[in-house]
Amino acid sequence: MKVAFDRKRKVPRKYSKGDLVLWRGGSAGNTKGVSTKVAAKFVGPYRVTKVFGNDRYQITSVRGVRGYKNYRVLVAVDALRPFKAAVEYDTESDNSEREREDLIDLLEG
Repeated sequence: MKVAFDRKRKVPRKYSKGDLVLWRGGSAGNTKGVSTKVAAKFVGPYRVTKVFGNDRYQITSVRGVRGYKNYRVLVAVDALRPFKAAVEYDTESDNSEREREDLIDLLEG
């Protein structure tokens, strides 16, 4: 029976100090007037500040985020998801500038 259980078990994701994560918990269930069907399941971003054993992490709220409160909590890895920014920024400004100039030339010409 243990072998069958272990075969279906997923290896937990590892986070390191400084990673941004979303957390299932916190104020996600406290949204008054919003149906739980459409409410967000994960809130955040939160920053991992300390790594403990047994896949436990201490997370703190990120300053500058809407609804910021100085919040620190210890959570299990199954309540976390990686935070992915909605906008990806291009680090190579030369390429984006060149593409912009090409687009202007195309529209003018």
